[in-house]
Amino acid sequence: MNQLGPWVAAAALIALPFVYREPYHLHILILILIWSFAYTSWSMMGRFGLVSLGHGGFMGVGAYVTALLWNHLGLSPWLGIPVAMAAAAVLAVIVAYPCFRFRITGHYFVLVTLALSGIVLQVITATRDYTGGSLGYTPDRTRGSHLLALQFDDKATWYLIALAVWALGLVIWRWVDRSMNRYALEAISEDEDAAAAAGVNVTAEKLKITVISALMTSLAGALYCQYQMFISPDTVSAGGGAADRLWHQGRRLGQPRLRRAAGGVHYLPAQGHPGQPRRTAETAAQALGLRVSSDVQRPYPSRQPTSAAKLW
Repeated sequence: MNQLGPWVAAAALIALPFVYREPYHLHILILILIWSFAYTSWSMMGRFGLVSLGHGGFMGVGAYVTALLWNHLGLSPWLGIPVAMAAAAVLAVIVAYPCFRFRITGHYFVLVTLALSGIVLQVITATRDYTGGSLGYTPDRTRGSHLLALQFDDKATWYLIALAVWALGLVIWRWVDRSMNRYALEAISEDEDAAAAAGVNVTAEKLKITVISALMTSLAGALYCQYQMFISPDTVSAGGGAADRLWHQGRRLGQPRLRRAAGGVHYLPAQGHPGQPRRTAETAAQALGLRVSSDVQRPYPSRQPTSAAKLW
């Protein structure tokens, strides 16, 4: 019975648009599936300790490159999407390889990826003559084959496409989970030096999972643009906006882990609950390589005294 469960669920999901055709509800399901695929690609890195806030940039590359190739060169999205995915992969290598090669990790890597998203956003806004800038961009409606242009008015068709892409994301996740790369990446996330000593190519393994994640995210961006027939900088900067909301939410609730997840280093409260004074603040600060000062109530980098200071 347990083995039949996934097949029954898959059959029910496939049959859904044929038995229930309410347009608005199908629209919501399509968006859920596309964004689920996007967040699956994002979590491909996160599960191995590579926190990225730059995936909005990869999503923007996938969406805008596909639409620009269609509008200006008449290149079908069936060809434009692979080109956009290749562009996102090249961008991922350009940004990630120096970071991994020179061991820029932790919240420093988070800040690099956040800068990537901001740069892509600024490029889109600055090239307004081609991308529409902050007003957004709309792919041209086809006058020929809807299949060739990947433009469908039927919600059921888009639902099946989004469902197939979402299932593809789960297949890729399962493939990574069952491959030898998983053990290598888990070893790297726990201790890079020990993994390298055991023969793991740390840079190559981290770069490989980053490129896979970027390819998937750019595909999600291209599909989102084709479905909505509109893309804007606000859409591709959703990752950065989510990080900003997480940052402020963590600050309001006083949760260090939320602040760490947002990639920001904030002032930490120097007071804790009775019986556990300053424990929460010290734990979070130690995780970030910081030390809490009880005088000024803010963390500052721990520094070992230099040889000159020891003389005094």
